[in-house]
Amino acid sequence: MAVATDRKRFPGPLKVERAYEELRRMIITHELPPGTTIDERELMDQLEIGRTPLREAMLRLAHERLIVRSPRRGAWVSQLSLTDIQQLNEARQLVEPPIARLAAEHVTPATGQQLRTMLQRTDKQVAQGDFASLAIIDLEFHLLLGKLAANDYLTNFSMEINTSLLRYWHLSFRLADSGRVWFESHSELLERIISGDAEAAAAEAQRHIDSYRKRMRQFMG
Repeated sequence: MAVATDRKRFPGPLKVERAYEELRRMIITHELPPGTTIDERELMDQLEIGRTPLREAMLRLAHERLIVRSPRRGAWVSQLSLTDIQQLNEARQLVEPPIARLAAEHVTPATGQQLRTMLQRTDKQVAQGDFASLAIIDLEFHLLLGKLAANDYLTNFSMEINTSLLRYWHLSFRLADSGRVWFESHSELLERIISGDAEAAAAEAQRHIDSYRKRMRQFMG
């Protein structure tokens, strides 16, 4: 009975958002490992939601390539692969240095402080080993950079690429047993942006991508 009550408690959009965030967390942390078949009935009971919000959440995750859907085979968690991460990093190189360059041109003291505050939030997650939250903060950081760049197309491309990278980010944090070094790199990027040096910001964004590519090649190799 408690499950039925909870399913009625939230308005439709909130149910979808709740289902989306929880299912995304389960995928990022490999609680639902790559290749796992999505059991809708089991998830409905576990998340205490109905079929409609769960399926809407799954559609979002399929658009973000975290889930694969097939009319005949159902749905399952997408696989990880070296080819996939290589292609994602190649795409990042086309998007993130220009975003950093534009962000440096548009930054203000207020927006710079907003980004600094976001990175300061990572201290707690690093200390607790909460790598799932670190991955989400990483995504939010790049979203704010995109908004600061004031180019909706670049922002949308960046979000699509980086959402697909969430599991790889989580994996790298877990394998390295810390996200501290990685977020120090974010701080260096942020300082270049706040300084207003557009070319230095773009170069730091490229170094950030190159560093991550080398780390993941080492881990996955």
